[in-house]
Amino acid sequence: MYNRWRADGFDDLGLKFDTQAIVAALGSVSDGDQLALTLTGELNDGTAIEGQDCIIVKSKGGKFKKKSVADLMDNMPDKYALLQNYPNPFNPETEIRFGIPESNHVVLTIFDILGNEIRTLVDAQYNAGDYSIRWDAKDHNGNPVPSGVYLYQLQAGGFSQVRKMSLMR
Repeated sequence: MYNRWRADGFDDLGLKFDTQAIVAALGSVSDGDQLALTLTGELNDGTAIEGQDCIIVKSKGGKFKKKSVADLMDNMPDKYALLQNYPNPFNPETEIRFGIPESNHVVLTIFDILGNEIRTLVDAQYNAGDYSIRWDAKDHNGNPVPSGVYLYQLQAGGFSQVRKMSLMR
């Protein structure tokens, strides 16, 4: 699961949880069950973090965001999804979001309008969850691509979907 809160326009903290693995390790959880789970970690600056039964993220603005373990499990995608990039049209970069309901090998590829491969953004195993990938409008050699219409394709398991996006330099 990937969660992101934007209190000030910047990501305060991104967390990944394999909630299916948590459930497999602890057994099934119904609405009436108590799930005692302590998660620990460390931020990039070395600050230790710990949460039990919930995770609280404090932004620089002093606002708190709270997600319970049950919320994390409820927010798992129940089907494959490739969302429209944002912004569209874009310059100089765009965000591509997708969701996968189960662990799978994921390939996210950018093509030009003629079907020529421009760049593979993702080619890896992913756990179930929602993800966001940025494309900087560069090809596989790091060269900027020209203005135009581009296609992006998500492949995961038997799922495949293509969407269009426009780059305006």
